Formats: sequence, C-alpha cells, structure tokens
Amino acid sequence: MSNFTWVAVKSNVKDKTKVVGKFFGKMFKTKGFKAKDDAKKEVRLMILLAKSDGKIEEEEKLFLSNQITGIDFFTAGEKKEFFSLMNSTSNYELTAADVKFSSKGKFK
Repeated sequence: MSNFTWVAVKSNVKDKTKVVGKFFGKMFKTKGFKAKDDAKKEVRLMILLAKSDGKIEEEEKLFLSNQITGIDFFTAGEKKEFFSLMNSTSNYELTAADVKFSSKGKFK
C-alpha cells in the first residue's frame, strides 16, 4: 500500500492569511466561506466514496491528490487532513454535518 505523503505541504504567510480570512468568513457567514466549506465537504466525500470499496486505486489517488493540491484556498492543515484521511485504514462514518451544504442546489 503506497502512501501519498509525497506532497510537501508547508505553512507560510499566505497560509496564515487564509486562516484569518476563514475566521472572518465564518464569523460573518460570507458567500466565499460557504463556497469554501462546501468544497471541503465535496473533497472529503470524494475521498470517502473512493474508500468505500475498502481500497483506493492508484488512479483514484492521483485524481484526489490533484484535486486537493489544485485548490488554492485550502490551508496546509486542511490539505494534510485530506491526505491523512486518504491514507487512513480506518472506516469513517458519515454524519449529518458531512452532508450539510450551504444550499439545497449544492447538495443535489
């Protein structure tokens, strides 16, 4: 089983700015925050869907890693969280919060 930790994710000033922006976005419930939160949930669900058969295939890992690293507004911590989830061998149960999106249209 290969680990996809080869992506070096570093925290920097830009990442700190994202964290501050996320804080204020969450505080004021901006459209941008809602879109970022929805994107995070979508990626998490894609990872869990890929893991649903017990194994993530190499093609799925490549696709998911490109999705994770290709979205600029994810912080280094969030990207690490996604890679940890992808490499985890434990099963994860969905909660209501995992599938609660900012709008009904986004949920569909």
